[in-house]
Amino acid sequence: MSDDLTFDSVTYGEGRIPLTLRPCLYVNGAGCHAKKFSKSQHAQSFGSPVGARRPLVYALHSILNGIVSSGQSPATLRLGVGRVRDFYKYCDSYGLNPTMENACVLYCGWVKSIYKKINDDDIKESGCYGAASSMATLLGVATDLGRDYFVLRANLRAPMKSNNFPKIDKQSLRDAKRFIADLMDIRDCLGVDAFKSPLPTTLKFSDGATVDLYSGLTQHEKLQPHKLANTSLKARYAVYNIRAELELFIFISQTSMNLSDAANLEDQDLKYYDVGDCFEARAYKGRKKGEVIFTAYREYKPYFLEFLDFKKELCVGSFTTKVFGKLPQPGRAVSDNPNPRALIKLMKDLGRPMVVATVLRRTRQNWLARRAGNPSVAAEIGQHDTSTFLRAYSRPHHQTASTEWTNYFRNHAQAKRAAFEGHCNGTPVPIEGLPKAIDKPNCANQNLCIFCLNYKGIKTYSYIWSLISYQVLREREKLLVLKGNGDVSGLDSTLDRIEKIVSAFEAAGKKCASWLAKAVQQARAGNYHPRWNGFIQLIEVSSL
Repeated sequence: MSDDLTFDSVTYGEGRIPLTLRPCLYVNGAGCHAKKFSKSQHAQSFGSPVGARRPLVYALHSILNGIVSSGQSPATLRLGVGRVRDFYKYCDSYGLNPTMENACVLYCGWVKSIYKKINDDDIKESGCYGAASSMATLLGVATDLGRDYFVLRANLRAPMKSNNFPKIDKQSLRDAKRFIADLMDIRDCLGVDAFKSPLPTTLKFSDGATVDLYSGLTQHEKLQPHKLANTSLKARYAVYNIRAELELFIFISQTSMNLSDAANLEDQDLKYYDVGDCFEARAYKGRKKGEVIFTAYREYKPYFLEFLDFKKELCVGSFTTKVFGKLPQPGRAVSDNPNPRALIKLMKDLGRPMVVATVLRRTRQNWLARRAGNPSVAAEIGQHDTSTFLRAYSRPHHQTASTEWTNYFRNHAQAKRAAFEGHCNGTPVPIEGLPKAIDKPNCANQNLCIFCLNYKGIKTYSYIWSLISYQVLREREKLLVLKGNGDVSGLDSTLDRIEKIVSAFEAAGKKCASWLAKAVQQARAGNYHPRWNGFIQLIEVSSL
């Protein structure tokens, strides 16, 4: 059996160490730096591979190997490999060998250890949850136990949002406008002439600020005339990377393409077609219109074409095949990380706002939604569905909010929220076979809402947690009534109805089923939905 455990489908730059899970086969191997472990003489110092580790390591490798072959980003693979190595590093710290049988026990300990770092090292909870959740998925598939098996036993919970009201779009829009204005100022200063003239390259901003760029030269090299006069791209790599990164961000602001896709856009023959106020860039297919590569506003077209001409004049194509590809520092391989490190450092040094790609896309999407008056239009232009826009991009806006509140109160009488968790149209209609012990729904008694034909539940965790908590409340009430020899037929009918609603919720999909399992676990632990928690506590006190 070969212990190579590398990933053949990944293309590596010059000098990059191939990703591998081989160190996980050795005791203390996962914690060793990849470059050191790659040296054969260093790897031999760890002894022989541990046979008991092989089944789980090979299963994890098989899962990760399918990430890139299925079309996902190599960055996703790197994250996965890093989390597996972190898990094995934790196991090595206790002298334990992870196997198919003890994977869950070790995972629970690992989760506790990374959550301990939240308090000790001020690490963000969202990052810890992401790592733990991703590893639960990998181990769940590798062991055939399923992700939920690991999540439930580790009591893994999604972090609570620290702020239920995100920053209003007014601030984001102002920062985005200033950021793009700064990018355009820098762009004007980094033309072909700047790359054919001696250093330093001076950036001049519209507000009068200036800064000199020396393209990575040291303090000593800045005093050497031949270094300042060197106009080769190898010497001007740092300045060119700033131009490439700002062009990338201007492109994202115009197309709403995500960062990784835009950064990996390959140079190719494109044809441009005007469509209303926009233009489409299509891959060249002879006489036929090819595939649409991107769509942007018509005003952006000359800027994009000018950047392509700029690259041709500097002969950038001999260094990179990507539209927004960056140049490597001499003696090093170019990083495939799409993050604009040079631009981030420049804006930080200048004390100017740096708007990351996700915020830039979100700001544009919200601006489009307000201008069009329709989120679906903004979602279509942003190349995703409406639900994705509403979940990941939509943000409140002060002027829009005032209008929406006015419309809400004006139309509130037309449709109202059900007294019980869920929605209805305000017209009570009893279900078929309504038990005799139950009164007809009337929109006044919340206990009767679940017996209404127009009652509609909602597919959220909060909903099913509320319903399970309500079920516990009714079960406790039934016990009290039985103690007093009272009639429980009405409570039995209510519990039967809740059980049917719960069964339908569970059958609505894997996500709903996982929410249900989590809600049941919370109820068993005595953690009830705030809507019913007080009532349950009162019943428990009265039954003492």
